[in-house]
Amino acid sequence: MLVGGSNGRFRLDAEVAGRLGAQLADLIRRDGAGVALTPSRRTDPEATRALTQALAPLGGWVWDGAGENPYFGLLALADAIVVTMDSVSMVSEAAATAAPVLVAPLPGKSRRIGLFLEGLTRDGRIRPFEGQLELWRAAPLDDTPLAAAEMRRRIGF
Repeated sequence: MLVGGSNGRFRLDAEVAGRLGAQLADLIRRDGAGVALTPSRRTDPEATRALTQALAPLGGWVWDGAGENPYFGLLALADAIVVTMDSVSMVSEAAATAAPVLVAPLPGKSRRIGLFLEGLTRDGRIRPFEGQLELWRAAPLDDTPLAAAEMRRRIGF
């Protein structure tokens, strides 16, 4: 689980985090899923506390900020990734893995992020997180060849 935070468009406070934590706790109880969570620098400490209170008693692990951030290790090892919808960067990094990506909704709205998420949903790369663990065959997104081809075209190669 990759958790962002409140910004000018979305809200992730202790109340919202408590609801998300309850969904993840249900996932642990119902499906036997293991949950490892890393908050971002933007995550409100109260939101992190609410998530920890929901997950830790069930064996869920929440990074406490000590030592190096396990973000990239979690991405590399995940069977599925749940990510909050507030960050194009976090969703993109999750979608660059071979794991299915589930996007957790947050209160708020962003036209730009909404269009980005719609495109990835239409392409079958992400799905909304509705409290259920979904696994499907997912291919990592890699736009490097497209970007290189466009650069070659623009400079005349």
